[in-house]
Amino acid sequence: MGAKKRVLIVCKRSFLESYEGGLARLSPRERARLVRADAENRRALTDVTAHLERLGVASDAVHRGSIAARRKYDLVISLGGDGTFFAGSRFLRDTPVIGINSD
Repeated sequence: MGAKKRVLIVCKRSFLESYEGGLARLSPRERARLVRADAENRRALTDVTAHLERLGVASDAVHRGSIAARRKYDLVISLGGDGTFFAGSRFLRDTPVIGINSD
């Protein structure tokens, strides 16, 4: 039996994770939108991770700003948007990348 496949999930940090102190200045409507987007982003990561686990695929998840020095993976999944995809793919040479919009 061959080696277990390894997948790196590159995900974005939501606005709430990055700038939580600035929420008080936003309108209630804008805050609610950001809370929904954060929940959707977290749900997407949970869903992808659980699906890979069911398939027996080992995975690691990292935020897109911390992927420069990572071990070899068989596949990279970019979970976010265009910025996450481009940030993640610039460190890769021979590893296939697929993008999933987390919204």
